[in-house]
Amino acid sequence: MRVFSLEKTAGFVRIEIMKNLIEFLRNLSVVLVIAFVTVAAASLIPVEKAKGSDTFLYALSADLSHIHSQYALLEEMESGKILASKNMQDAIYPASMTKMMTAIVIIEHVEDLNEKIIIPEDIYPYLYEQDASVAGFQAYDEVPIIDLLYGILLPSGAECSITLANYIAGSEEAFAQLMNEKAQELNMNHTHFVNSTGLHDDAQMTTLEDLAYLVRYALKNETFKQIFTSSEYLSQPTQSHPQGLFMRSTINRIIIEKENRVDFLGGKTGYTGEAGQCMASFAEVDGNEYLLITAKADGAAVSMPYHMIDAESIYEQIGIYKAYYEDMHVDEKPVSSLHEK
Repeated sequence: MRVFSLEKTAGFVRIEIMKNLIEFLRNLSVVLVIAFVTVAAASLIPVEKAKGSDTFLYALSADLSHIHSQYALLEEMESGKILASKNMQDAIYPASMTKMMTAIVIIEHVEDLNEKIIIPEDIYPYLYEQDASVAGFQAYDEVPIIDLLYGILLPSGAECSITLANYIAGSEEAFAQLMNEKAQELNMNHTHFVNSTGLHDDAQMTTLEDLAYLVRYALKNETFKQIFTSSEYLSQPTQSHPQGLFMRSTINRIIIEKENRVDFLGGKTGYTGEAGQCMASFAEVDGNEYLLITAKADGAAVSMPYHMIDAESIYEQIGIYKAYYEDMHVDEKPVSSLHEK
């Protein structure tokens, strides 16, 4: 009987322990849910109170406080709503994001994209001196303009930019004037170009807000969009590349598409010591397209790709907060729009 009583007592103790454990886990789950809701709610920007109530309407956002980039702009592609920003109106050096303007100006000034251009020899000493990025074409290669455009936007080839700038305008200085005219046409009022490559010059400045105007405009051009959204490309055979020159985008999509909800569509990176790591890109998240531009992330031309890490983080947040936002069933109100002017 004594043995039975001890076993019975031990059984009661085990039951009580299990009850306490279940209660602890239940309380912990409540705490975790509250914490997630608090963080998600903090990412929703209060816009204004609904008429006749104390309820705020919210717009989808993202937390930019912990990213590597000193400048950032996130917006919804379809509507132009600015979802989050960080110093978006401050002056920055655009580095090779400049080549987005270079490409669209070239496309709009050329009638036959299959016309072949000879790469001049005299541009290479300057490019080597500046340690400029190149696509890989060599002097005297005869290259179709369309292949040079891929060379501009995928591997960020400076030889392609300067060759076409000289072909279209007679000099890079004259071509920069065409770039500035296009900037004014697009209301990029805080932008000034002095070269087609993005190589550093104190006078070459822009803002993320202005670059958003540019990206939106350029993506309406089918040729630009096709190149901008490509990961790789094989050129036609040339004298130095009889099998064609294989070119790959400077963007590592695997980093950005770590989460299944993010479908990275395309972009353009940039880097100089003064500009830091920069990137303009757009992606589809849960069926909607978003534009993201970041600048001045610490790093080097060959280092951790902090601009891509930022993109992965921000695009991932959209998916999480969008799911939370839809569960809230609140009315949407734009925070701001680049197209309200």
